[in-house]
Amino acid sequence: GLLTIYNNVGALHYNRGEFMLAIDYHKKFLSVSKFINDSASMAKASNNLGLDYMGLQIFDTAGLFFNQALQIFTSRHDLMNQSVSLSNMGELYYNQKQYKSAEKYFLKSVEIRKKDESKGTIGYPYVNLANTYLAMQNINKAIHYAQLALELGKQNGSLVIQQNASQVLYKAYEIQTDFKKAFEFYKLYQASRDSILSDQKNTAISLIESRYQNQLQQREIETQKILLEKRNLEIQQSEIETSRYRLIRNFLIIGFLILMIATGIFIHLWLTKVRLS
Repeated sequence: GLLTIYNNVGALHYNRGEFMLAIDYHKKFLSVSKFINDSASMAKASNNLGLDYMGLQIFDTAGLFFNQALQIFTSRHDLMNQSVSLSNMGELYYNQKQYKSAEKYFLKSVEIRKKDESKGTIGYPYVNLANTYLAMQNINKAIHYAQLALELGKQNGSLVIQQNASQVLYKAYEIQTDFKKAFEFYKLYQASRDSILSDQKNTAISLIESRYQNQLQQREIETQKILLEKRNLEIQQSEIETSRYRLIRNFLIIGFLILMIATGIFIHLWLTKVRLS
């Protein structure tokens, strides 16, 4: 349970750009993983810490954590996550403008995903390679990998890959002064971006609506609870009144009986006195 909580809260802070808070929770995630000797969780925690430190641009520390994650994933023969770690290492070097090193890690990531037959996710390292070659001014390779990524994005319905790939393509063709193709891919880039924004908007609306319905349900529950408490209070007050009525009734009955007995005794004594007279 702690593993899930620490990891998810850390991810929440990471997505908000609150990297120091993310580091705090992901370190707790790593600590619990070590305590229960869960190597898979240790690797995930290390990978997340690498992302956190990369967000802070503390690249040396990020690299150490990425390497730790990569070693564990390799020892576990976890090809998918090996590829992710290699891709993160490539991004680390890309952010430092060390494009040759970035290229090396992105290519390794692609090769491993091919072994794992992860065609659904191989589009991401293709996009990374396309951006790297674009930064290196190797336009033909940038176009090659961007087209591969775009095709996979279309096959798998991934708007994010389509957006990123078409962005590389319109920039690459613009550099080559092929403005017709540049405009064609720019329109595709805009269309995929608008679709993503629309999906995000719809998701946000659905989330708000869901929260609103939950709020209404919660209010209804609270109203029913208040009515139930009021009813219980009325029942308690009714029981108190009934008990009080019974007490008074019993007191009057007992009092009346005592009075009758006393009257009977008095009459008996009086009659006895009359006879004796």
